[in-house]
Amino acid sequence: MAKESWRSKTSLLHCKQAGLHAISPVKNASMVRYINVVHSPFCYEWYLAHHRIITDETTDTFRVWIVDPLHSSSEEENQTAVLPSSFSAQLSTIFNKFGQEPFINLRSGYRSIPSPINTISKGFNSNTSCWEFIMEEPIVDTQLTVWITGKSIAFHDCFIRDKRIQLLLPKYVFDFDDQIQKVRLIGEGQYPRVITVSSSSILPV
Repeated sequence: MAKESWRSKTSLLHCKQAGLHAISPVKNASMVRYINVVHSPFCYEWYLAHHRIITDETTDTFRVWIVDPLHSSSEEENQTAVLPSSFSAQLSTIFNKFGQEPFINLRSGYRSIPSPINTISKGFNSNTSCWEFIMEEPIVDTQLTVWITGKSIAFHDCFIRDKRIQLLLPKYVFDFDDQIQKVRLIGEGQYPRVITVSSSSILPV
């Protein structure tokens, strides 16, 4: 058990072993206090990967799986994984067989209440060992808060902690294409449909 910032009036204690532990000030070892450390029932976490295919009809897909922070891959730790690691794939498959499924809600901008997503397809993909949510419409917001919750199902007495994730998407930039004499939008977000109107400065999108 280690103490951070001993000069501060408050300290953060880290403990890797459950049980009854004695703590005392550095300058006064006689002032002993005992704290009981128990294992957290939330050993696992949700992981979300956003996958976007840009064609004539842009498709947004959320891939969700379960990770154990003690056995996660470096990509999962860095939030750069697009598919689950071998350990996470096995863990997600086990939970899926137990009847687990994630629920996704989105909060956009200043909206205080998250709203459920509209999908054309969702379910567990046995090939990728994760749940996939294919959006009904492309995401047009550039900043979203994604809320992931699940059922109260445990494995080895461990549950999955709910998770909130910030999803940032790039904005578009207007650009005039001399070859086609039309205004287009540059960006990696939703595939745009721009209509040019003669004798008008308004560009309906």
